[in-house]
Amino acid sequence: MPAAPARMGRPLLVGSTVLTVALAGTALIAPVASADGGRSVRVTSSADAGPGTLRAAIEAANANSRIREIEIRRQVGTIALLSPVEFTGAQDLELSGRATIDASGTAGDGLRFVGGGDLELSGLRISGAPDNNIDIEVPAAATGTLKVELEGVTIAGSGNHGLFIEDQVLNSAASIALELEHVRVEGNGFGDTDQDGVRVNEGGLGSIRLSIKQSDLVGNGADGLELDEKGDGDAAIKVVATTFRENGPKDPTDLDDGLDVDEDGDGDITGRIVNTDFIDNFDQGLDLNENAAGDLRVTIVNVDAIGNGQEGIDLEEDDDVNGGGDLVADLVNVTVDDNGFADPTDGMKIEEDGVGNLVATITNSTANDNAAAGATFEQQQSDPADSGSVVLSTFTGTGNPGGLYVTDGPVTVS
Repeated sequence: MPAAPARMGRPLLVGSTVLTVALAGTALIAPVASADGGRSVRVTSSADAGPGTLRAAIEAANANSRIREIEIRRQVGTIALLSPVEFTGAQDLELSGRATIDASGTAGDGLRFVGGGDLELSGLRISGAPDNNIDIEVPAAATGTLKVELEGVTIAGSGNHGLFIEDQVLNSAASIALELEHVRVEGNGFGDTDQDGVRVNEGGLGSIRLSIKQSDLVGNGADGLELDEKGDGDAAIKVVATTFRENGPKDPTDLDDGLDVDEDGDGDITGRIVNTDFIDNFDQGLDLNENAAGDLRVTIVNVDAIGNGQEGIDLEEDDDVNGGGDLVADLVNVTVDDNGFADPTDGMKIEEDGVGNLVATITNSTANDNAAAGATFEQQQSDPADSGSVVLSTFTGTGNPGGLYVTDGPVTVS
């Protein structure tokens, strides 16, 4: 019998969305059940471009705001990108799949998101981009809160930032909420200097909220994670069961931290850090800096800061720009050992400059074998009423050349 003629693709109407479905041979974007309303497409091909690819799925979502979910099928395996993939749609987007996105061939970023909608990534490994593995640019007109969620994602081996959220170029009024859970960020930032595992730049009127749980930020060229909040707005952090290790070696003249939070302009830093390790980072392990008007208020519980190049824990209020505000810190079950090897410094530093008061409590904690003192408590008296009060309840340590603790300024330790 003669061979049957090849069957050609035909359009399928799903809700108001037209998708092309492969009837034979070529892998295309899979059809979506009509109950879905045209919200989802599936990636079925590992090729860089063409039917069924990630690039085609993103382009479909760019053209159709009803598409909000892209699933990479398990059998796809590794997608080797030859140029950046950019999502320009204004809608929220969820991108998921047990797949690897190899961005080493892009000569730029791996994935770019510039539309301003909420973003959710899950199950993916994204690696090798010469620039940023994931680049999120906040539009100038954005308002409210841009939410970025990563779950079960690995970000590795980029030349610049692993994950970069930029809101200091266009300075929108939006806030940024970043949530990371079961995320690994490793070996990014060895192209240019000052390139972090994760960097969030927030400008304009908004704030930053960070929640990170059960994650690892390891061996990145600059900071493991840096939040840079400028202008009016707060930086609020919650860190649970997370490790920051061996970050910051790229620039020997300006080594970097495990977790670095800088807040400039009017606004507070507030935080809770629990069951977390800062180990062998090349500058500080934990570095919180609140400048200008605003308070620094942090609770640190069950935290090890060990083997960092400078302080294991560095809390500073108004160190760079005076503006007024208090520093209130509560540390419980904290270990700061073997810190200060890069530049003889203390295990921890808690420093209040400008107008404001230092109030700190340290309970059931130790500081051993640091390069200088176990801890420094500093109160710069910009106003005659400024004072420092530190309460120690079972704070012990040996092997610190500067002693267990030293004070600078009018600080009462009891």
